[in-house]
Amino acid sequence: MSKSILHVAAFPFPTHQGSQVYVEGMTCALRRAGFDAKVVCWGSALPGRESSVPVHRATNVPGGAFLTSGLHWSRPLHDLALLWRVRALIADGDVDLLHAHNVEAPILSWLAGSGRVPVVYNLHTEMREELPSYASLPSALMRGVGGLFDTMACRFATAGVAPSKNGGEVLRSHGLANTVVATPGVDLPSMAGADAARARTRWTLGDRRWAVYAGNLDGYQDVGVLMQAMARLPDAGLMIVTGSSTSLWRARAAAMGIRPENLRWIETRDFEDVKDALAAATVGVLPRVTCAGFPIKLLNQMALGLPTIATLTAVDDMPSVVRVPPRDAEALSSAIGSFLSGARDIQSLSAQARRVAEERYGWDVAIRPVIDLYETLDVFPQTGGVHP
Repeated sequence: MSKSILHVAAFPFPTHQGSQVYVEGMTCALRRAGFDAKVVCWGSALPGRESSVPVHRATNVPGGAFLTSGLHWSRPLHDLALLWRVRALIADGDVDLLHAHNVEAPILSWLAGSGRVPVVYNLHTEMREELPSYASLPSALMRGVGGLFDTMACRFATAGVAPSKNGGEVLRSHGLANTVVATPGVDLPSMAGADAARARTRWTLGDRRWAVYAGNLDGYQDVGVLMQAMARLPDAGLMIVTGSSTSLWRARAAAMGIRPENLRWIETRDFEDVKDALAAATVGVLPRVTCAGFPIKLLNQMALGLPTIATLTAVDDMPSVVRVPPRDAEALSSAIGSFLSGARDIQSLSAQARRVAEERYGWDVAIRPVIDLYETLDVFPQTGGVHP
């Protein structure tokens, strides 16, 4: 009998964003391993984006579609509709386990199953750290509210999946002892087709070396530190590849004195554009200071052989990743400059990044700790193992 896993995704799905890519990759890997894995999500969908896994949608909230992280008037309504959709799927009798994504998901999953269906909470972020970036209220207040949500999410879960060591410590600190650290995987075949030459022509990159930041521009990404670093490098080039609006950051960059010819603002939600930009870059930059989850963009960059600079507090020690102190614009600018000046052995770091991505971070390898955790919950028949 197939083991049925329902991934409860408290966000629109599928999209180009890291959490959604993570959920899709995990669900695909579980299906290859023999599970009947599927996703239930909010009713809103991104036009033109098809999922490679079965998807059940909650009732849509009219006028409530949004793709940015953080606070939005429609979020509670989306979550309420998701709760009722999960309840209906459980009533159909085809759910052995609920795998909940996003902080509200374990709570609504537990309520939908009336506590009878095991809930695995998959940490994506720590609200205690992220919530203050979404509102103008006092940071101490927002950290307190965020911490309350973090604790509640763990209290309603049977077990936890953390995508990083930091995340594992967060879950355990909130009382979720049965937690496994399982670094996300990367869909290696999907990274094929990146074209550096096409990027250089399309965005007039010329022959110079470029750093790249590829991701959203929400406050928790600490893009301001990156801009401060670039202001110290008058001859350095930076590509910003994002699905977010860039108008605010264009103005801030100008106010910092960063020369327009040193910046390329690439507003896109097409992953082919992202791959091309990464292929043309010399180094990727992740300025984020705190990350209880895992930056999926890092795996994309490694799979394309792009060395990356990240902060000590957001990314564990990994091959091909150069780590710098958090919120240290001088250290970040020095690291970027070392790549763009040719002082680093870029060819060696690039080969190392590709090799590690292929050996350690393919999804069929990355999914194994998750399957092991499922089996500790003793909710599946033990006949006919499902290990890949």
